[in-house]
Amino acid sequence: MLNDEKRPAFNSTVVEHDGKFASSQARFGSFMYDIDNNIVGINGRSLKVVNLSDNKETYFQAWVDGYQNDGLSHNEAVNNALKLAQECCV
Repeated sequence: MLNDEKRPAFNSTVVEHDGKFASSQARFGSFMYDIDNNIVGINGRSLKVVNLSDNKETYFQAWVDGYQNDGLSHNEAVNNALKLAQECCV
């Protein structure tokens, strides 16, 4: 591979969680994190995160309960989508 060749855009689902935690003691809306401190679950809410980053910039899209938003980091996208889901349900 030549140095000037660009890598293809990275597009993959990072998280897909149904909102059900194994512990029934978890409070609604509590977060579950991975080892990199990324949000990978929200108790009682569905969550999907897709990494749409390319070799120039990072970009993520997240869906919380079907409400989509985006961000320049994993957690930013999740928090933006969560805020939208909360505003739509008030």
